[in-house]
Amino acid sequence: MSSTQSNTDDKIEALLQRIQQQKDAIAELERPSYKTNLTFSFAEGDNRTHNLHTVSSVATLIKMAAHVQAQARDYHEAAASLISEDKVPPFLWNGFSATDWVHDIQILIRRCALKAERDKLAAMEEALHKILSPERKAQQTIADIEKQLG
Repeated sequence: MSSTQSNTDDKIEALLQRIQQQKDAIAELERPSYKTNLTFSFAEGDNRTHNLHTVSSVATLIKMAAHVQAQARDYHEAAASLISEDKVPPFLWNGFSATDWVHDIQILIRRCALKAERDKLAAMEEALHKILSPERKAQQTIADIEKQLG
């Protein structure tokens, strides 16, 4: 193997390691801790619910957050005009606070962005594997097998 090919392979392996680090970081972010049950409806008690795990539209998620925030704001404004502040029951939407809903929706919006990033990393990884020399591919395969055998 020529020294030029070896240098190219070294650069490719370094890039592949960086891609793997970024993929690991994304995987870590994909294990969130939700505060709600992720079952949202635009009207309290409405049977037409949205499972937020299946919502992939950032615009829809933003509308949901806006709806809960507006409901909370209106609730507090109405309560302030009706009773003393210390007697106002906490605002809950479908059993959860507006803060909890916004927290979970933020996680879901980040998840949408992570999918695009993960797809981009996979494409780069595939392109790098295509140009890696056969000798270096063989070395990697041997190293992978050794790792699996312990």
